[in-house]
Amino acid sequence: MDQIRLLSERFKVRDVVFVGDRGMLKRLPLESIAEADFHYITAITKPQIEKLIKEGVLQTGLFDEFLGEIEHGGVRYVFRRNPVRVDEIQKSRQDRVKKAGNWLRSSQGNCSHPIAGVLTWH
Repeated sequence: MDQIRLLSERFKVRDVVFVGDRGMLKRLPLESIAEADFHYITAITKPQIEKLIKEGVLQTGLFDEFLGEIEHGGVRYVFRRNPVRVDEIQKSRQDRVKKAGNWLRSSQGNCSHPIAGVLTWH
């Protein structure tokens, strides 16, 4: 932080904005960035999103194909549903269901107990 402050003073830059991914800005304490009167842009983690949903700050219905924005606790959150990620999750889920179904069908002939019959998936 001291090096950034020195550069901002040397080049007379008043507004400094750090942009980084979750891991990159975790190493820099976000509080110290704010205390230095700098700003940052980063993604929040899944646990942070879950906490905001639990607190009622975010609602899952807000995540659609359009940009959304809220401010909470002095932090501005900009969010959007990622359609590519939605497709990835859906395909992954379908693959797991298919694998489970294949396993279920293949294990049905392996039941040796007289009352062990057809397994069903509810």
